[in-house]
Amino acid sequence: MAIEFHDFSIEVEDWIEEKALQFLYEAAGELEAQTKRNVPSHGRWFTDQKNAWRYEVDEGRLVATIGNPQERSLWTEFGTGEYSISPKGGRKGYWIYVKEADGEAGAGSTYAYKGGKAYTLDEAKKLVAMMREDGLDAYYTKGQRPYKPFQTAYTKLRPKLIRLAEQIFKGV
Repeated sequence: MAIEFHDFSIEVEDWIEEKALQFLYEAAGELEAQTKRNVPSHGRWFTDQKNAWRYEVDEGRLVATIGNPQERSLWTEFGTGEYSISPKGGRKGYWIYVKEADGEAGAGSTYAYKGGKAYTLDEAKKLVAMMREDGLDAYYTKGQRPYKPFQTAYTKLRPKLIRLAEQIFKGV
């Protein structure tokens, strides 16, 4: 009696890769969509960020990346100043910035940061008042609270994504 060996390893690897890609596209799409829903909807500052969230799947490496190319999306995720949740922490006290003449803080707008000095609230109010008297559109802040749109999306969707992976890879 002859034993015949059939090697299906290539077919199995192809099947697993196909399922992995299916999962990556579905999971990354869900995370992108939920992150966009989590971005605050008040003002152009956030609308521009919301529209910039994207995902990419590197099919060769089987890796999905969800991100936003705008620097300010980091500020929205982690906060700034006294509210920052970054490992380094944020700066303490108030600081001053000047809105440029091209209008609201949108994709083409810029803010001119005025120095590295931190002020007390009274000092910041006085300096901003003087700058406004000079015709500058000046503001003071001690930071922005973190909204964590991506972290919140991941936390909310994690159980659903695990179930999705189990469903897609069923039978492996």
